[in-house]
Amino acid sequence: LFRGIEALRFDFGDGRWSTAGLFDPTRAQAPSYDGRELWQSLPANAALCSAGPMNWPVLQAAMQDLSGNPAGAKAFAHALKGPVAVCWYASSRYYTPLLVASVDSSKLDKAYVKQLFDSAIGPQGGKKAPVTVKSDTTATIWQREVPSVHGFKAARSSKPRFVVSAAQQGNVLLFSPDARGAVIEGHAV
Repeated sequence: LFRGIEALRFDFGDGRWSTAGLFDPTRAQAPSYDGRELWQSLPANAALCSAGPMNWPVLQAAMQDLSGNPAGAKAFAHALKGPVAVCWYASSRYYTPLLVASVDSSKLDKAYVKQLFDSAIGPQGGKKAPVTVKSDTTATIWQREVPSVHGFKAARSSKPRFVVSAAQQGNVLLFSPDARGAVIEGHAV
């Protein structure tokens, strides 16, 4: 996924952790690593953000396995471009960050994004809540409620849940395990 990183190793022994990495600097050359557009598109007031180069075509096989759509996975992997950012906001939890990527919106197939979101989000093999889609002329949001003991309790429900969300606005694609803390609703639509 990340250019140049061949392997990571984490060991615990003698009461302490040790970490080792195998890095290939010849593969680390990311010709299009220019994060200015990405940084400018992030929602305001993040508590912490980080960004790094991403090798999007490597994810194609995983997207194909999840969606069962080889052509859609290939097109989606090639529509994604540049680095990826991860941000946490004051209202989010450490396990519900906001992921932000640049996308060539002219190549983005929103029907495939919905298909991938539908197949990847929620209990596998179990009953899933429907994917809701909100859109206007500038943005689209895909959401699904997913029950979780780590989620938030909604006023209308006594069961904790996450509102897993993805959104596309212009040349930006956003994803978070919980829209409540990740400001997706305030950023798009």
